[in-house]
Amino acid sequence: MGLTGSEEEIQTATKAYRVYYSIGPSENPNDYLVDHTIIMYLVDPKGDFREYYGQNRTAEEISHSIANHMLRYQRN
Repeated sequence: MGLTGSEEEIQTATKAYRVYYSIGPSENPNDYLVDHTIIMYLVDPKGDFREYYGQNRTAEEISHSIANHMLRYQRN
């Protein structure tokens, strides 16, 4: 899920998640470039943090981790 909001809300979220973004130059007014942190966060249905995944994890490792978290959540 991607999130957006006002500039103030975005700044609050970037601080809370300890991530960054930087809007880059663009020659086309209908397009834009954004450099940003490449971390994914897993939160449970209650909104509680469970895990984060960086570029050092494979798709298989991530999907296995998510499946395990889902099983644990369903048991509780």
